[in-house]
Amino acid sequence: MEGQQHDTYTYPGSTSASPTPAPRSLESYSQLMHTLATRQMQSALAAARANSDTSMLSTNSSSTSFRTPDVVLLLTAIARRRDRIHRGEALDDDEQPLTWTCLSYLTMIWSEAYWMEPGQIVRRCNGVESRHRARDSYIKQQDAEAQLVAAGVFEWRRAFWYLIKTLERVASHKDNTVASGDDTAEVLLQADFHIPAVACWIKHNGRKLYDEIVKDKLKLWEEKDVPVEARHFDHPTERWSFWAGRLSEFARDQPDDFVKGAACHAVENMEAIAGASRRYNARHDGGDETCIICPTMKDDPRVD
Repeated sequence: MEGQQHDTYTYPGSTSASPTPAPRSLESYSQLMHTLATRQMQSALAAARANSDTSMLSTNSSSTSFRTPDVVLLLTAIARRRDRIHRGEALDDDEQPLTWTCLSYLTMIWSEAYWMEPGQIVRRCNGVESRHRARDSYIKQQDAEAQLVAAGVFEWRRAFWYLIKTLERVASHKDNTVASGDDTAEVLLQADFHIPAVACWIKHNGRKLYDEIVKDKLKLWEEKDVPVEARHFDHPTERWSFWAGRLSEFARDQPDDFVKGAACHAVENMEAIAGASRRYNARHDGGDETCIICPTMKDDPRVD
């Protein structure tokens, strides 16, 4: 229709100087999902495995700085569509037609692909090099998931869940060991997997996490949605301080320089985020700390 606004998307690898109109029909979106989304996702994952000797904390490689943002951009564009999936016969739990806005199948596919916890992954490694490859692949997957959460493709609570489960759990003397079975392995901390992944979650979602913590949004959750590892804090911001304290312990006590570096990186980001909030509060008389980081701040520190 003349004058109608069309969503556009510049497809990865396109040589066109102008954006390609986003497909509007069911058939074209089905083709898009099959030929582009799947290919890009598989390409990104394959590259992540092939280049697993590259630390996720360094985002200059093509597998991390190019492919993951492209996949996130693609999925975000698809999620904006309000078209019904298939011919409208697919229904949700409320018997309402499923639409692309939900990306209903993505969470299921992602969960099926990445169901193992670090302890379970470690059980399947057969040496130091095997563990390092598995570790780097896991961290890259967590970094991609954190970006999908930040973009609104995955549920926001995933960020809270990961940090609470990792940093508020009760330490065990069996942590960082290889368990005899998957049930035990599932709950064990593997610092070389978990702590760098935490750094990724802080990098991509730290500002919003701090915002939610300051506003004590966790108390609004239904009890069933709160991780069993969650601790009670008298003041909301104590949770942020507790997380930073736990990470500082890893930075101080871990013999692995890889873990130390990741923990330090996360703490630096957390301090920058909290510091920016304090400076904003001071300028706006927000003494009760309910006023958080303003997105239009001009002197906001770089957090990366």
